Amino acid sequence: MYLIWGSSGARAPRMDLARHHAGRAMQLAGEHGFPFWALYGSMIDAAAEIVLGNLEAVHKLREGAGHWKGAGAALGRCWHLTFIAMALREMGSHQEALALLDEALEFCEANDSRFFEPEVRRQRAAVLLDPANPRRDVDAGRQECQNARAVAVKYGADWWLVASSMKLTGLDRSLADGQTDLRAVLRRLPASSDEPPLVREARLSLESEPSSSLLLA
Repeated sequence: MYLIWGSSGARAPRMDLARHHAGRAMQLAGEHGFPFWALYGSMIDAAAEIVLGNLEAVHKLREGAGHWKGAGAALGRCWHLTFIAMALREMGSHQEALALLDEALEFCEANDSRFFEPEVRRQRAAVLLDPANPRRDVDAGRQECQNARAVAVKYGADWWLVASSMKLTGLDRSLADGQTDLRAVLRRLPASSDEPPLVREARLSLESEPSSSLLLA
């Protein structure tokens, strides 16, 4: 939960809680002899490291995901692939990143993993829109943002609606869908002194000048 809480496209991610609980999971699993869950904790920690910019952690996440799949576990396969793809995009391997995100979408379809599907699509948009991508496709990236938004709306996934709407308004502040969605969903979320970074940034974006740059990772 804290891996998602602290990332999801936030410009200033907060991974301290994700790494704390991943560490506790690994510690407890080690003490009580549950190597499967120790591995899961290490995968969460690796994903958090990737969000923080340590791209070498992709090797740890790849290895863990391979063991997880080899053991016959399907749980979380879509997020494993998505965070690996995030690292690959940052490393310049855009086509490999897209291939993994396509696999993640296939997983979502096969396993009815609709809650995470908008984030897979938002990450596909990030790859397609990346200025460093030699095959950059702005139209396809914008459409994938809209796809992410549509899935989030359909399944009532307010968190991912914020994430996809922030990506849309980052592309173009004048896009009505992104602005309208943000205002509506933020009204449904009570203000807190300890809000997730993404929600805090979304509130600030609505208060900022139209010329502000909001293109998120």
